[in-house]
Amino acid sequence: MRYLRAMHINDSNIALGGKVDRHHLLGQGEIGWDCFEYIAKDARFDDIPLILETIDPDTWSQEINKLRQFHLQTLA
Repeated sequence: MRYLRAMHINDSNIALGGKVDRHHLLGQGEIGWDCFEYIAKDARFDDIPLILETIDPDTWSQEINKLRQFHLQTLA
């Protein structure tokens, strides 16, 4: 963790071990929302920039809002 400076996040269109990097919308690929919820709720990632790289710019605001909602749940 001490070397982690940023995270590039996207869901995967290909199953683990597929040996290709095919991005998908958060929560709609092979990884699913559980992983991204974990990242958003884990305080160790609070100061780590997240770089969203998913396939549809029209969904970016919804994906970011969903991550914010997960994070805010930990503050309530």
